[in-house]
Amino acid sequence: MPLLQEFDFDIQHRPGTQHVVADYLIRIENGADAVDGDDDFCDGAILHIEAENPEQPNTPHEDKWVTEMSTFLSTGLPPPRMQTDEKKRLAVQSRTFCLIQDTLYHKGIDGIWRRCIYNDEKEAILWEAYCGITSGHYAEDVTMRKVWQAGLWWPTTQQDAQQYCRECDFCQRLGQRTEQACMPHQPILPLEPFSK
Repeated sequence: MPLLQEFDFDIQHRPGTQHVVADYLIRIENGADAVDGDDDFCDGAILHIEAENPEQPNTPHEDKWVTEMSTFLSTGLPPPRMQTDEKKRLAVQSRTFCLIQDTLYHKGIDGIWRRCIYNDEKEAILWEAYCGITSGHYAEDVTMRKVWQAGLWWPTTQQDAQQYCRECDFCQRLGQRTEQACMPHQPILPLEPFSK
């Protein structure tokens, strides 16, 4: 309190209807409607939050293999439309997969768990690994290792990295020189000793 005595100020009380922000927040907390009449609190829409319905999964972007594997790991039952050999294959493959908080992970041969990603995420991940800040337009094996070092995995990582590197417009324009593109070498004969 001695610190506040240095300042010259008056304490003024504002009733709830004049102190619009506090009044609005108290009414929201109590479950009442917004302030009636002349309330011009324009930021009230910011406080409105709509949550997604967890009963309706967002499945348009999910791949078939991710859905099948997640269902098999969570329920222990393969999809009913599968053939017997497909069910066996799914059971064998499921040994290297795991569900952690409804997210599918794959265990590589190095023993590291990597998050399985969807098709719509591939392009951005490959761009970051190949053209991003820490990249240098390296070959497909380096790009693939960068994806794995980031803790991400999908079944066609190697093929997608190879295709992405081959289709890079920047690399196609500034590719390595071939012997045909080089100028022919002509020796330069010095006219005086030690001249260049």
